[in-house]
Amino acid sequence: MKGLLKSLVIFTSLICSMSCLTADLGSEEETSSEITDFITADDTASDQYASLGIYEDKTEDGQDFSMPTYTDGIAAIVNNDIITMERVRMDVGPIIKRIQSESRNEQEFRRNLFNAEMDVINSTINRKLIVEAFMAKGGQISETYEKKEYENYLQHVFGGNRLEFAKFLKEYGKSRREFKIDVKERAIINFMMSELRASQQEVSPMKIKEYYDSHISEFFKPHEVELKQIVVFDDDPDAQRKLADIKHALANKDDFETIARKYSDAFLNFDLGYISPDDLVPEVAETVKNMQLGEHSEPLALSGATYIFSIAGERPAHQQTLQEASRDIENLLFYKYQEEARTNWIKSLRDKAYIKIFLQE
Repeated sequence: MKGLLKSLVIFTSLICSMSCLTADLGSEEETSSEITDFITADDTASDQYASLGIYEDKTEDGQDFSMPTYTDGIAAIVNNDIITMERVRMDVGPIIKRIQSESRNEQEFRRNLFNAEMDVINSTINRKLIVEAFMAKGGQISETYEKKEYENYLQHVFGGNRLEFAKFLKEYGKSRREFKIDVKERAIINFMMSELRASQQEVSPMKIKEYYDSHISEFFKPHEVELKQIVVFDDDPDAQRKLADIKHALANKDDFETIARKYSDAFLNFDLGYISPDDLVPEVAETVKNMQLGEHSEPLALSGATYIFSIAGERPAHQQTLQEASRDIENLLFYKYQEEARTNWIKSLRDKAYIKIFLQE
């Protein structure tokens, strides 16, 4: 939770960037030559690994670790399907740089890379088994529904920007046909998970009380403030003018929300809710701790943007009662039972299946 809260203020830039994608999608046949140029048959997973610049040796104080040597072939078999090593590399390729940066030496890098590849293999196996279970029940996904899910996904994730979608496909080494299969499988998995949730036991008041009594220290709430923010991104062409106008409006004691609605580059993230200052990034925490109810901060330059905060309310530190904590406990137990049910169901599918994994560390 703390990690999430520490990211809230900075994450607004990502939200804004995604909402700024506005181009139309169009059909596959209408794909522009600019996009076609992005996706070529030569973009194999091996090329992706190599393009990340990690084939060279890396000393402990150097930059690059050497890559393990693979031979093309089968990574795993699940019933009548095979999972190729090339497919695994395609899924792992985009995160290799992060794996590399988080590894202290080559041995750790190889271990972390192996773990990432095993995660991909196991998640692929689980996905294939869920789809098989759906088909075994006589399930079908209509072409109309499949197309709708495809278009909805592109619009929601890429904002309809065909070039961004093409970059995504290239980065992950996928064709449009493969991506459509992924979307179809995702729809099937969501359906099967919803059926699993529907059959799940409800969380009883007795279970809620038992959890509260045995975890009462978790329900002590520190001092919290209701935090609002105005955000102006550094790459906004009107950034300086906006900041000057905001400063003038604040000096006139204009309503903070009205100012944010007019000038903020991330108004959807205007209200950060009740947050403990200790859960914020240090620079923001220090600023907020020195503010009083109803006050606004001075502009704070941070991670590609300028932020102005206001405290709209506050809650003193207190121990939550059972009644106050009941909803949170119910949600926590619901998702705990849901995860247990999902894990047990996946295990039962795997127990009935023929699975052989060839990848070795």
